[in-house]
Amino acid sequence: MRKISRVRRSGIIDRILQIFLTLTVVTTAIVNLVYFSNMKKVDSKQGTVISDELIRVQDSGHEKIDFDTQVKISEADVLDTSLDVKKRVLLTAQSGKQHAFISIDDAVVYEKKEGNRGMHIIVLSQHTGSVMASRVFDTYLASYDKEISEFLSFVSQGRVIVFLTLDEASFSLKQHAREVIASYGSKHIKKIYIRDAWVFITVKGDKPLTEKFSLTTKRGGVISDVWPPPATAHVYLQLVPKENECNFGFGEEAERRRNFCSSHDAYGKICNCSHPEPIYFSPKPLKGSNITDIPIVIMAAERPFYLHRMLDVFLRVPGVNHAMITVYIDCEQCEEPEALCKLYNLKFVRHNTNCGRVCRISNHYRKTIKETFDMHPGAKAMIILEEDLDVSNDLMDYFSQTYPLLISDPSLFCVSAWNDQGYSHVVQDPAQLYRINGMPGLGW
Repeated sequence: MRKISRVRRSGIIDRILQIFLTLTVVTTAIVNLVYFSNMKKVDSKQGTVISDELIRVQDSGHEKIDFDTQVKISEADVLDTSLDVKKRVLLTAQSGKQHAFISIDDAVVYEKKEGNRGMHIIVLSQHTGSVMASRVFDTYLASYDKEISEFLSFVSQGRVIVFLTLDEASFSLKQHAREVIASYGSKHIKKIYIRDAWVFITVKGDKPLTEKFSLTTKRGGVISDVWPPPATAHVYLQLVPKENECNFGFGEEAERRRNFCSSHDAYGKICNCSHPEPIYFSPKPLKGSNITDIPIVIMAAERPFYLHRMLDVFLRVPGVNHAMITVYIDCEQCEEPEALCKLYNLKFVRHNTNCGRVCRISNHYRKTIKETFDMHPGAKAMIILEEDLDVSNDLMDYFSQTYPLLISDPSLFCVSAWNDQGYSHVVQDPAQLYRINGMPGLGW
């Protein structure tokens, strides 16, 4: 009997152990299923970025509107464990009434606040995510159809382009500019209205990535008193490995071009691989010139695209002595204007006058004039040109002919090449000079 009892007891224990092991296996299987199910959801979230819900401001509160734009990263990219995760970055862009910014993995790479109203177009490198170019067009105040179209045409294929609005950017945004932006894949640019906040991210030569906007209440010619919340877009950006760089040749000039093109874009054909624009000019000497050794100053600020346009023309003008040119830059972030000066192998000086607009301009002029004559103590005059001028081909010839007047007549303060009233219906004789009491500036 004892033996039988022991056998029965042993069988019961075995069954209990079997049941326990079975429950353990089932529980483990359920946990694993839940775990992998959640992992799949996480991967799905990481692989697809859906734009935030649109918010339309209503008097009674916020009405949420679904937005169908989404950006997908291929499933292979998400699940491939060999993928270098550092090459995939989170790009966040926001527009609004007082603030617009772009961040890469929470690091802000572009930021503007009040005082920079209008349409912001920022070009990012598809290799690094860094800012290659940026422009602000005050499309509330004036139409910039030609400028926007030209700027976008200069952007290289494959670049990431981010469009942002800050404050108001639609009042003077004309149909042509809207159509140009729509050609890059925007579905909503033609509907953007006064005070709307809008973000659009696309790749030049490829499909758009994402688009987001936040609408005001009133439409159809009525300006709302309410500003909408900021519009924010998120997208995972897969960085592209750099391919073979352009073969710009060898030597110091080629190296300057290579350095510039590695960090800047949208400057015409300067960085074109097959037919780059020249960056060295040897203008013809001006016969009988008496201003060859006069210092030439270019007054610049944080407007590098104006500076580039001006230099590209001015450095070709007959009679220009490249060695006598100095660019004086007044800005807080001068890296891009300085990079242009290095590209063209020009001397430059940075100023940073922290005061109001009028005060800043006058201080910039005062410092520039003093430093120029300190640098050239034997000079009797200097030529001053502002960065946004379109100079004519006879500019140096004009200054050479009028230089004796300035030297011989003590009542003359300067000779100017700019006439605020120089309209074709007013100026009949192109060879006539006017003596005036005001200071025209710009080019003198």
